[in-house]
Amino acid sequence: YRFLTDKVIEVFRPCSFYPSREEEILAMLMDACIANTARTKAIGLVNLTGLPPSMEHQFETLGTLTYFQDGGSPLVSRALCRLLHEDPGCQVWTDPALKDYLEKEYHRLFLAREIREVRNLGETRTGSSIFSTELNRERSEAFLRPLWPGIDLDDNLKRHIQLCRKESLVNLFFVVDTGISWHASLVHVLMSNHFKAEVIIPFAGQADLVIFQYHEPES
Repeated sequence: YRFLTDKVIEVFRPCSFYPSREEEILAMLMDACIANTARTKAIGLVNLTGLPPSMEHQFETLGTLTYFQDGGSPLVSRALCRLLHEDPGCQVWTDPALKDYLEKEYHRLFLAREIREVRNLGETRTGSSIFSTELNRERSEAFLRPLWPGIDLDDNLKRHIQLCRKESLVNLFFVVDTGISWHASLVHVLMSNHFKAEVIIPFAGQADLVIFQYHEPES
């Protein structure tokens, strides 16, 4: 496990190589992780890569990501969360187009959030936007993150999509931080380019992170 932020720790699937005592060993590993986490300032655990079925009932589902693979059926991975302390709440920013999704998910997850809408009031931007790209070729995966706003958000996103498809990366994700107000301006751009909000990760950025997944448009 590792710190994502000072409030959230990411845990990875515990592994046991002793089949006859697997459930017992996995429980001991998770108990040790929780005990160590309780001594820190972190308020919760998140898992983005899947847990053994015997452990999933201890966590809340944050959403699902679908991984496509050549010659095989898509794999659906559940993102999970477990709060260890009371949710302190926070303020988040969003485009109106995403507000219903956020309200529904925050209500389902019992997360206290003050949702503030960011609307385009005709402000002008100059210069080029900047995205970072993290690649994982083994999973044919690319995670895009916004680093700087600019006038060319839509064109920049289209260029990244084309480049990733040229590199045979079929699992494309875009991460938006609801604690950064200008990130909200990306929501409409993402939706118009076939990205869909799939997962909310509490306190994984300046506020919560929303993971959008690209879905190939039907021809």
